[in-house]
Amino acid sequence: MTYICPEGHRVYAPWKKMRTKRECPTCKLNNLATQDGEVLTKPSNTYRILALDQASRTTGYAIFDNGILVKYGTFHTDLDDEIARCALIKAWLLSMINNWKPDYIALEGI
Repeated sequence: MTYICPEGHRVYAPWKKMRTKRECPTCKLNNLATQDGEVLTKPSNTYRILALDQASRTTGYAIFDNGILVKYGTFHTDLDDEIARCALIKAWLLSMINNWKPDYIALEGI
C-alpha cells in the first residue's frame, strides 16, 4: 500500500501495518519537527512573535501571543563543523516557523 503523509512524503507499507500504526519513517526521523513538544494553536485575532537570542551553539527563543509569553527554551548543538552547525540551526529555525507560524520574528541586535 502507498499513502502520503501530511508533510507530503510517499510511504510504502503493508496494509496490516498501515491499519494499526500509520506513521511516516521520514517524519519519525526528523527530531526537529517535535523538538519543542506541544505547539499551541494561535487564537484568532492574535499576533504571534518568535523572539530569538541567536548564537552559533545555543540559541534562545521565546513565543509571545499578543505580548504574553506562551513558550520559551533553547536549541543547542555540539557539532564542530561550522557548516553542519549552521545547516542544523537553519533546519531548526524553519521548523519553528512552520510549527508556530509567527506573524513577526525578532532577532537580537549584534
